[in-house]
Amino acid sequence: MEPVVGGNLGKDPDTVDYVARGVARGVYRAEDLTTAVRDLLHDDSGLAPNRAAYVRDYAFALDGRSAGRVADVMERLMESRPRHKA
Repeated sequence: MEPVVGGNLGKDPDTVDYVARGVARGVYRAEDLTTAVRDLLHDDSGLAPNRAAYVRDYAFALDGRSAGRVADVMERLMESRPRHKA
């Protein structure tokens, strides 16, 4: 896997947890982007092991059961949604 830079130049917090989970280097000021890319291309050993675990945890293996997992998530979301009275 290749090095990942997570850029967020806005005022809102990161919407994806790549930086918090240690799979990407966060860049929060435009002037830091060049240094971040250069550093990661030179040595990505601090983040690389975390990416493999992240992909395993969130992308799963190719096991042919992805539709079932999606259906399970949809069912949980529908069950947790407040019911509207007609």
